[in-house]
Amino acid sequence: MKKLEYKTISDYTKIIIMAVGALVSLAQNYGDLTKMLFSGVVTTCAACLTIMLMLDKLYDAIMARTDKIHEEIANKLLSTQAMISDLNERIKVNFEYHGLIDSPKDAFTGIEMAEIWKVLSFRVRKDFVGVNYLSYESWKYNKGDELTRFLGSRKHLDDISIRRIFVVDSKDELSQWLEVAKIHQNFAIPVRFILKAEYDKVRDEHAKDNPSLSKTNGFNVIDKDMPGISIDWTYKNDRTTDGAKLRRGGESANVYLRLFDHLWARSSQFEAGSVTPHFVSVN
Repeated sequence: MKKLEYKTISDYTKIIIMAVGALVSLAQNYGDLTKMLFSGVVTTCAACLTIMLMLDKLYDAIMARTDKIHEEIANKLLSTQAMISDLNERIKVNFEYHGLIDSPKDAFTGIEMAEIWKVLSFRVRKDFVGVNYLSYESWKYNKGDELTRFLGSRKHLDDISIRRIFVVDSKDELSQWLEVAKIHQNFAIPVRFILKAEYDKVRDEHAKDNPSLSKTNGFNVIDKDMPGISIDWTYKNDRTTDGAKLRRGGESANVYLRLFDHLWARSSQFEAGSVTPHFVSVN
């Protein structure tokens, strides 16, 4: 049996130093691995955090847009409900005024006539004539141009005959009515003017046989044969409407039509293309 050989201290020291070196080397290698792992974890966490922040911002943006869409939908619903409510009220009013037009009642206030006039403008089927004594300002306030355009479009679509006469206090007013006359001409609606003094003479002639015309300053006749509605307007001193009387039936319509035809023959037509409107006698 071989005897054990005992190493010297220097040999053990070398072994210890080698072991320590190995441990140190292992520790160093492990530390590098730890650093690599830690660095990878940090990078991954940072990426995840960035993604989470982006998702959070995206969520906030989506929720904000969703809230805005909800608000827009709610506003549109309220607006639609208001429109439906307004339409229902208009339909109700139209039915009421349709009933009034066909009722025995014949005198109406200015407020009532504003609604009745809207209904009647839709009821024109064949012919419409009008004598207007409104001031220019009142014509604009009552949206006379809009009515002219509406009737003008119906003239071509439904073959409605339309004529209108404007009563003016003096020729000085004519420059104000230039635009109004052109709108009529654009729709091929014959339009003429007559001085109030001349109008009164013609009206008074007819009032001898029809006393109801004695205070007539402006009127309309709608569909004389179906069976005919005549509107005799009343005016305030400033030439704004104060109401009207509705007369139903062909007989009343013919009374006003005879007056209209006489006024038409005695009135003057606007000379198209002139810068300053003036009277051109047609007598």
